[in-house]
Amino acid sequence: MAPGDVGQVAGQGPEPDEPRQQARLNLNLDKPLSVLQVALQRAVDHAAFGLTAAGSIQPEQLHQLPGVFPQVAFASKPLLGDELVSAFKAWTVAGAVRDAIEALELFWRNFIFFASPPGSSSSLTNRH
Repeated sequence: MAPGDVGQVAGQGPEPDEPRQQARLNLNLDKPLSVLQVALQRAVDHAAFGLTAAGSIQPEQLHQLPGVFPQVAFASKPLLGDELVSAFKAWTVAGAVRDAIEALELFWRNFIFFASPPGSSSSLTNRH
């Protein structure tokens, strides 16, 4: 082997005189992709709704839970209107990003599981 050549480490992979096995794998990603698309769209819709609602709320509604009795307050000094709306917008976007990342992780885990050859450690991991 010449300097700079990449080779196999001894004991790993097939020996040069052993025939290599080839496997054909066909993946139908229609279902996983549709699940991913629905989850991502849901995250976008929730963020859009939350950001729209944050811009249309009235100051007197800020510290009331609709339809809940009795009303509860835990802080002696609640956030002021602009502060609360800004914090809510950041929380809404953060939640949407988290949901999108979770959807991508689930898709990736399923893709790795189904794309792995039978018996490999990737195909034997616990899926959620």
